[in-house]
Amino acid sequence: MKVKINTHGNALPEVHGEWIDLCTAEDVTLDFLEYKIISLGVSIEIPAGYYAHVVPRSSTFGKWGILLANSMGVIENDYCGDGDVWGYPALCLRKEGTHIPKGTRICQFRLVEKAPDMEFVQVESLGNRDRGGFGSTGEQVHTGGTAERNKPERNSRVERMFGERESWATAEDDRTQGPYKGFLLVVCEECGAVKAFCAKRETYSFRCQECGHETTLEGLRPMFMHCKCGKSFRYKTNAETKTITHSCLDCKAPVDMELNGKGTAYVTIGVRGGKR
Repeated sequence: MKVKINTHGNALPEVHGEWIDLCTAEDVTLDFLEYKIISLGVSIEIPAGYYAHVVPRSSTFGKWGILLANSMGVIENDYCGDGDVWGYPALCLRKEGTHIPKGTRICQFRLVEKAPDMEFVQVESLGNRDRGGFGSTGEQVHTGGTAERNKPERNSRVERMFGERESWATAEDDRTQGPYKGFLLVVCEECGAVKAFCAKRETYSFRCQECGHETTLEGLRPMFMHCKCGKSFRYKTNAETKTITHSCLDCKAPVDMELNGKGTAYVTIGVRGGKR
């Protein structure tokens, strides 16, 4: 399907199967509870018979602390002029505020076929048995005999969407996008300042204390530190340099580390298999 788009000088959206990522077209700074429609920088002519369904990316709230204020967006195909630029109605729920750089992927959309035209037929009674009112999904109204009462209850709507409840705790972690927890060593992508700390809660990003820039944590490598004092520590880091030096948490002595041959982890120089 060919779809006309005016990017107003911005990059084309990234297509990932049925869903297409959209990016911020401006640098955005929001205070706690501040609301703003963030420009997505595109105008699109949606084909006749379709509308766009817009939702946040799964990592948007964790990384940037913003919600899509109207839960989901609906863009109809008559919103198609060059001045009809798409936007993201954002509400900041991060107490310290948030800063989102231009070009950040914050939401995604897909095209949905419109439902048929509907005409209401007014009646005094629908002629159907009541299911049980609001919130009755998954509940049985038992009016029959023993056979009907012994029928297994159907899954709730949530379980039909996401699977049996017992499986909810077995989802695989998204190790590319985080979140991360434990010992982290983060290099600020803006000023280069290095900060090592223990994240007691899962986090997607780190705000630099030197320059205030917020670095997104993605694809962190393990870093194995073995000090001469005998103490060993394991971090996760976003460092990219061939070598890096950091102080031992116990004795404060500097420990030199380097990327291994595959570039997948930092190891202490002069240490193999955890022994010198």
